[in-house]
Amino acid sequence: VHEASRFKANPAQVEAPERAEAVVRKAMSLAEENGLSPRIAENTYRAMVRSFIDYEQDVFAKAVAAGQTPWKQ
Repeated sequence: VHEASRFKANPAQVEAPERAEAVVRKAMSLAEENGLSPRIAENTYRAMVRSFIDYEQDVFAKAVAAGQTPWKQ
């Protein structure tokens, strides 16, 4: 997740609702196909995605505070 911030053009790209929803839907679909609870998959993946986003935002905030920019110029 830390390295993912290097591939974003700017901090605004960390939040990507469409991409997050696609990941959650895929996890739910795979869970159902494999006889697992789609609801548990949804809750788990939503929590993971939110944590990843929060972490990346923190990486950007720390870089800005240090006068650096981890994103591509």
